[in-house]
Amino acid sequence: MERGKRKSKGRESRGLSGRGQRLGGFLMVYTVLFLATFALAFSPFFFGQKSFIWYNDGHFQHYPTLVYVGRWLRRTVLGLLQGKGGPALFDLNLAMGGDVIATLNYYGFGNPLYLLSAFVPTHYTEVLFNFLLVLRFYLAGISFCALCAYHKKPLSHAIIGALIYVFSGYALQSGFTHPYFIEPMIQLPLLLIGIDMIIRRKSPLPFIFGVLYSALCGFYFLYMMTLMLGFYTLVRFFGCYAKDRGKEFVCMAGRIIGAYCLGIGLSAPLFLPGIIGYLSSGRTSGAETTQNYLSYGWNYYRDNFLKLVAPPGTWFSLALAAIVLFAVVLLLMGRKKRGTLKVLLAICTLLYVLPFGGYMMNGFSYFVQRWTFGAALLLAFIVVEMLPILLHLNLKQQLTCFVVLFLYASFVLANAKVRNIYHLAGVAMLAITLVVLLMADAIQRGKGTRDIAERNVSLILCAVLVAGNVSVNAVFKMADDQGGQIKQYRSCGTETSMLETAIEREAEPYLAEMAGRFDSSSFTRNVGAVWRVPTLNGYWSIINKNIETFGAKVENVDRRFSGVSIEGMNGRTGIDALFSTKYVIEPRDRAQYVPYGYVPLRETQRGNLIYENQYALPWGYTYDSYITADELDGLNGLWVETAMLQHIVLDDNTQFVAHGTVENRIQKIPYRVVESQDVSWKDGVLTVNKNNANMTLEFQMPSGTEGYLRLEKFKTSSRVTAETLTVACHGVERNVYVTQEAYTWHDGRENYLTNLGYCEQMRDTCTITFPNRGTYRLDDIQLFALPMSEYPAQIEALRAEPLENIVFEANRVTGTVELSGDKILCLSIPYSSGWSAKVDGQEVNILRGNYTFMALPLTAGHHDIEFTYCTPGLRAGIAVALLSVCAVGYLVYASKKRPFADGGLE
Repeated sequence: MERGKRKSKGRESRGLSGRGQRLGGFLMVYTVLFLATFALAFSPFFFGQKSFIWYNDGHFQHYPTLVYVGRWLRRTVLGLLQGKGGPALFDLNLAMGGDVIATLNYYGFGNPLYLLSAFVPTHYTEVLFNFLLVLRFYLAGISFCALCAYHKKPLSHAIIGALIYVFSGYALQSGFTHPYFIEPMIQLPLLLIGIDMIIRRKSPLPFIFGVLYSALCGFYFLYMMTLMLGFYTLVRFFGCYAKDRGKEFVCMAGRIIGAYCLGIGLSAPLFLPGIIGYLSSGRTSGAETTQNYLSYGWNYYRDNFLKLVAPPGTWFSLALAAIVLFAVVLLLMGRKKRGTLKVLLAICTLLYVLPFGGYMMNGFSYFVQRWTFGAALLLAFIVVEMLPILLHLNLKQQLTCFVVLFLYASFVLANAKVRNIYHLAGVAMLAITLVVLLMADAIQRGKGTRDIAERNVSLILCAVLVAGNVSVNAVFKMADDQGGQIKQYRSCGTETSMLETAIEREAEPYLAEMAGRFDSSSFTRNVGAVWRVPTLNGYWSIINKNIETFGAKVENVDRRFSGVSIEGMNGRTGIDALFSTKYVIEPRDRAQYVPYGYVPLRETQRGNLIYENQYALPWGYTYDSYITADELDGLNGLWVETAMLQHIVLDDNTQFVAHGTVENRIQKIPYRVVESQDVSWKDGVLTVNKNNANMTLEFQMPSGTEGYLRLEKFKTSSRVTAETLTVACHGVERNVYVTQEAYTWHDGRENYLTNLGYCEQMRDTCTITFPNRGTYRLDDIQLFALPMSEYPAQIEALRAEPLENIVFEANRVTGTVELSGDKILCLSIPYSSGWSAKVDGQEVNILRGNYTFMALPLTAGHHDIEFTYCTPGLRAGIAVALLSVCAVGYLVYASKKRPFADGGLE
């Protein structure tokens, strides 16, 4: 018996060794082929010395997020080591004040890969950014191969499918614009393995931890993948169970739901705050866009079905290797069952062709095809499934492939609208693919044998073909002389240099005193968050909805995309004061952008001027009267601004302080429109006859006033869904971002109030520039002058009895106040349910003041004030996570083998 045991252990050892060698060989082959393909596909980046940082969201969001998380992790660890408490959950520098978890969870804050940022200094984060993008692509391929291995597909075939999956149009679009969009490509194959194991009555642990991993990376793609898993489960169930389906389905559903809930439960400390943050953000308050739910239109179907195997790829155009089309056609024509794949393909097609599918997969938010990584996975797996047939085509299959090529080529060549370089490339790749497949078949038929060497040669040919195909597709998208995507990326080192020399860093000498916020017309969104500078801008997908409400009420034109992008407060003097703005930093040649009441403080080494606000409001200021928000409904944004400088705006009536009446000091300025052949305006219809045409207004605006121009009930041309107008007045030029209802990020506004700046001299002209010709709707143009003569007295009244001795700590703000009578304290930090307050040690309710701030009613006398913050949902999430850990521990302890239905995908 002992000898038998030794022999058994020896065989087991040799088996493990053999598997280890095969795995090692697979990883080596996959790694070499992946790196070679990546280098070829994205050679335009290397030759052009470009980083992988997109000029838009990459520059404004993803790169700053990576830098921010690294610095946050280092501060947290250092604080723990020094005994200064736990992590900062609230940051005053995230979009004027935001929750760290809720804001950044949308970008994968809990992703384990982000932990690497803790070890990389800010100066080298650009290198880490580029490395992580390559790593994500690589891991997506590994994950796909794991799915194939689970379903007993040859790893040599899986590698070919992985190249198709990893270099799909979705990946090319997403990976290089929103890097964390690649994460679901890693997660989905693992989730499919986990849920399939549960369907077959195997251990639920892989699925539990797959859900945990996905939920830690954010809820956005987990939602999409949950729907995909639901479709897969329904289809797969009928392939596994033929008897007692009702009973088995109930049992299976219970196992899946239980495992899913445990995975969510384990992630709850991050997942739950992320969900709450999303639901309480401005992202959920945008206006509904108009869209046809049943059809995208003929052009969509024509172009995107052609681009199934033709560049350039996007979320809509998958741009896969040409072999995919042959694989799909042969799958559908084959008599062999493969029913699961066919049904999944039908569901996928239905989701793709119906706008409602994209709408549903995007959380019923707006229409977009960000779920198509699932389609790429399915189509790549179909290639792996059909590869043995593709490499050994019989005569009928060869004729079928010729017909497919002929039809595709004929449609492209006969139709001038689609006869372009991209679709011709698709024709060429289909032809080359068919030739290679015929060669592979000929090699295997050479002498009537199919030995290993011949199969290897065929597989190598196929792998080289696919690698070359996906590389061609990528180059066509990226190359400067083709799709030109490369133009949208920063040169290597540029991002690091821009971050380290940003004008925001001029604020560093003043940060220790925390006297107030900083503003500038030259700030870059989110850079203040990196350098811990409290500014008036931010660009995050999750922003406190109260900030969006404030912007909407005052008609701030410096907000875009339904309030997720705030470029400042348009330099409006009163609003700057309400947000406790203490300093303005401007280049010397932009002095005209400095609001009223700021005086030069000093010039920096780089030639910028720092101005100090003589009329700055402290972080906490007090009112002795109020008005309700309802009273200001329907009034223009300038009225609302002047009202808040006189009385605090509350949601409801109160008996605590007196009810106030708004004194109107706004002067309406008459004007005349200078006649122009390029622009005409009559009966509410504005006609622009050429691009960049101007409309000039002449008027007499008094000196010593802040000027405003308001477009009332303005709708952009039907030719474009979004455009940026410019309004210029005596050296001050402002952008006005205008959208129509069909635009994805339309926020419902029709009125645009633009600050023309403060001027000591009289002004007489203003020019509006329209970037596109077309017909617009414009009911009225209004000009206002706001005298600043009463402004100093208003500020003095508000700051007469302020919150003093303010101390900002992690998740805590304290101070004292001495009042001569009953007043309402307004703290210029955004209101959130995460804040709690104590007055003299007693818990009190926090009111919402001025639409966005925290407010406390206080009686006369001395008071000690304390505000404490805890991320909404965090405590509940920790409790759920602890219970889930116990449940998983019990599951591991009590688990036993159970019978399961055998079999992989049909």
